[in-house]
Amino acid sequence: MLKRIVIVEDDPGDQKLLKLSLKKMCPNAQLLFFYDGEKAIEFFQNDALAVNTDLVILDLNLPKKSGLDVLKKIEKLELYEKIKIVIFSTSFMESFTQREIIEMADGYYTKPIGLAAFNDVIKRIISENFPDVVFQNN
Repeated sequence: MLKRIVIVEDDPGDQKLLKLSLKKMCPNAQLLFFYDGEKAIEFFQNDALAVNTDLVILDLNLPKKSGLDVLKKIEKLELYEKIKIVIFSTSFMESFTQREIIEMADGYYTKPIGLAAFNDVIKRIISENFPDVVFQNN
């Protein structure tokens, strides 16, 4: 069971869609939102709650610190091995950066257009990274 999902996303529309999708699929999971990369880095470096994080859904284009900056900081922490980190972004990057991210993250998912497609991608993120999760609503 997923206990805590950290979402690092600055777009209010995507935040709302993520919240709706995740609460529908994993109603018992605690959702924590960070709107910029700097706040996410502070959380993972300083907050004792960070050790209980199961999944991080990370956008790449963020204010203050990029998603790549966040990923690099988390990678250096002891808890890195214990959590799943997936990139959920509309960004297309140069091939070197993309390879670097793919090596550090547990998955790279492109944000789709439309609610049904959005829900499908979120369900895929969860099922591919947490195969034991039983979805509450399909």
